[in-house]
Parts: sequence; C-alpha cells; structure tokens
Amino acid sequence: MSLPYESPTSSMRRSRPGACEGLTKGSGDAMVAEDGVEEVPQVAGDVSLPPAAEGGLQLGNQAAEDLAVAQDDADRAARLLADQELFNEMAADGFAGPKFELWSESLMRYSIAVLHAQLITGLIWGFAAQKGRPAVGATLTVRQRLAEDQEARQDLVHLLLAQTWKRFYDHALQESQWTADGGASLQTYFIGAAHLQLSTTFREWRKNYPDPDPARRPLPDPDAGSHGRRSERPDTAIIDQAEKDAMLALAPAGSRDVVVYRLDGYSHAEIAELTNRTERAVEGVIHRYRKTLERHGYF
Repeated sequence: MSLPYESPTSSMRRSRPGACEGLTKGSGDAMVAEDGVEEVPQVAGDVSLPPAAEGGLQLGNQAAEDLAVAQDDADRAARLLADQELFNEMAADGFAGPKFELWSESLMRYSIAVLHAQLITGLIWGFAAQKGRPAVGATLTVRQRLAEDQEARQDLVHLLLAQTWKRFYDHALQESQWTADGGASLQTYFIGAAHLQLSTTFREWRKNYPDPDPARRPLPDPDAGSHGRRSERPDTAIIDQAEKDAMLALAPAGSRDVVVYRLDGYSHAEIAELTNRTERAVEGVIHRYRKTLERHGYF
C-alpha cells in the first residue's frame, strides 16, 4: 500500500502537544528543540538590499511613473476625442436642442463650482493676470470680501458666467474657434475664457459693490484714460489712450498688472501690496520695463 508523501518538515512540525515549550536557546541565536531541530531565528532591524536590487526597485518605480503618465495622456486624449465628437454632434444640431441644453447646463454647474472655489482661494486673480488681463481695482480688501461674502461672490460669478457665455457661444462654438487640437477640453476652454473676461466684468461688478474700505481710494482703470495722479517722471505722466496702449503692449505678459499700476502713478510699495509681490520684485519689473521703453524710443 502506498503512503501519502510527507515532507521532512511537515513530519517535524507534527509534534506532540506542548512540544513548542521545549524550545531552548542554542549556540548562536538559533532556537533548538528538545528533538534537536533548529528553528531559524527572525532577523531584527532593517534589512538593506544589495545595490543591484535597489537599482531594480528604482527602475521599477520609474517604470510605474512612466506608466501613470502614459495613462494620464491616454485619458486626456480620450476626453478630448469625446469632446470633439460631442462638439460635432451639437454643431450639426445648430447648437440647439435637448443635447445642447443638457450639456450647457452641465457646463454652467461645473463653472459655478470652479469659479467660486477660485475666488475663495484667490487663485482667479493670478490666472487673469497670467493671461495679460489683470483685474485692476481688486484690492486685498475686495478680494477678501469676495472670499468671505457669499452673496457678493455669487453676484460676480453669475455676471461673469453670463458675459463669458455670450463670447464663448459666438466665437468658440458658432465660429468653431474651439478644437480638440488646441489641447484644452471644452470645460477648460470655457474657464480660460472666464479668466479673460474677469477684468471687464469685475469693473461692472464694482459699480454695485464699492470698495468697503472708505480709506482706500478707487484703483485705476487701465482702459479709462488718465486718473488725475500726475508725476514729473515720464513713465508715470498722464498719456493719451493710444500711447498708453502701445506702451502696455511692450509690458511682459506675467507682469502687466505691475506696469498698469505704475503707469497710473502708484508707488512701488502700493503696487507690491496690490499684486502680492515684494517691493524689490516690483522695482525689478519697473526697471526692466523702463529699459524696454528706452529701446523703443520712449525716453
């Protein structure tokens, strides 16, 4: 009769009750049972991998990161493709009908949530400035009010969405200025359009929400000509609108808000406060801008 296979290890483990109690310390650190079987001790402390193994882990981590990036790119490409297909379907319907209405309502809900969050965190002001359209007049006091006052924030968001939607509908949709090849989804494109619209909408909003701090004078509007702040320095002198626009076109895109304030006569300290920069950073921007104006024959 054949017997079932039994490994030596399993036969040793089939010990009588209480066999484990007979384990004693042997030479070295191994535990020795009464029947003479050595048990391998557990290793305490950190176990360092050999260099080759560590290198393999690093390669594995890099491969995982590369895979994640590739997956993100694939997901993004899929979203853009889906947006392009949706755009084509809505265009075929003349951007009207149930599908378009459902999509536009979804876009509005998404945009309301995003713009409220950006006003609460203050990120929206930087996004607008990066696009070369800083919201002139958005003092720290006003920004704080918008972050804390839900009613004031809601009024600005609704006005901004209404004005952004008109331009978006006319140009991005009807004129097909949006395409998936641009790399931005329809939602991202719309939020970017809102950032471009913010400076204009903000000026209109301010008419109903004057600066809550009476000690703070109204900030200058870069599109409204002179504001009565004169200086003997040529870079802060009152200039006509056409010349002002030409000078502003030479301003660096990321620092246009600094230039706008300076052309309206605000000091470096005031500009630093209004733009969340250090005074030294403002001085650097103005210095480089003056050099640019000199090269173009303004001085």
